[in-house]
Amino acid sequence: MSTRIRELRERLNLTQDELGTRVGVTRQTIIAWEKGQRDPSMAQLTALSGALDVPVELLLRQPGTAPDRERPVILYRADRRSALTETDEELMGRRASDYALVERLAGALPLLPESRPMDGFEADLVERVADETRDWLGVEDAPLGDAIALVERRGLKVIRARLPDKVFGFSAYTEEWGGVIFVNTHQGGKALPYERQAFTTMHELGHLIFHRREYREPTTIEAKKDPRELVADHFAGAVLVSANALRDDVRNYRGRWIPEPLLKDLKLRYGASVQTILYRLKNLGLITEKQFYQQFGLLKKKYADTFNEPPGADCQPSLAQPRLTILVFTALVNDKIGESKAAEILGWPQQRIRDELEHWLPEDGGA
Repeated sequence: MSTRIRELRERLNLTQDELGTRVGVTRQTIIAWEKGQRDPSMAQLTALSGALDVPVELLLRQPGTAPDRERPVILYRADRRSALTETDEELMGRRASDYALVERLAGALPLLPESRPMDGFEADLVERVADETRDWLGVEDAPLGDAIALVERRGLKVIRARLPDKVFGFSAYTEEWGGVIFVNTHQGGKALPYERQAFTTMHELGHLIFHRREYREPTTIEAKKDPRELVADHFAGAVLVSANALRDDVRNYRGRWIPEPLLKDLKLRYGASVQTILYRLKNLGLITEKQFYQQFGLLKKKYADTFNEPPGADCQPSLAQPRLTILVFTALVNDKIGESKAAEILGWPQQRIRDELEHWLPEDGGA
């Protein structure tokens, strides 16, 4: 338990003082728990689980004693499997399993685009599949708008959570679950901008389309640059930013320096980072590679504290209800799960579940 408390605290970038304040104990008590010198009481365990956003049983469980369940082979972005601890994997596996459960109870089907196996990197094929995916999402050449909500509406499971800084996201696939995309919401103690989370979502969708067979039989890449990452990065940019639309938007600036106000406008229009916009311009031959590095280098120098993004062009976070929330309350209204299970799945206090449930029930006794 001591190791798990420390790992989960560090995952949230909390100091021992900050965790102590959340739980209602002193820093010295947290130190004693993390060193295994003392165990928390059941009341303190309940407070700890709330402060760390994990079930009590995860804190109590000994390493290697997780309940039997299908444990997926996970393909990580940049293959940083070692960046996640056993606790991280178990927690994310539990969330995916709960999502799949409530999906079944609500009668929803997990959907995923057709698998398109690719061993190397073929830019033209990636562009064609990206166009097909945009059609599958129902947008063709139009901006995606709320990209994450759009993916969820098509039936993919997207789980946004705070993960270690070395991980932007990862994905999993099993026959039972279908595809699951995990997206890190923070880096360096700061909330990642929505457009970065959207890029990670599309990046992992690329893995699920092009590399699905490797979730069962993963292969090791010996080259310095993993071609699977090139595929997923190119795919993410191509889905977020339509080639046809971008060519039209910069028709007066081909081969020229792209003004910062225009980059900010493109960012807001497509819901993609300025870095993604510049990569798309380079990949489509609309600017040279030299120009790309010059412009991107200047952005890194000017805006190092804002993820290399110019201020005043913040893409709005998703305002749509997460698909999991809708499914949980659908199951709750239809008596498929109880309030305590709903609270556990969503990580909400039970009173919040009761308050929200009032808005889901028919008014005036209606059917």
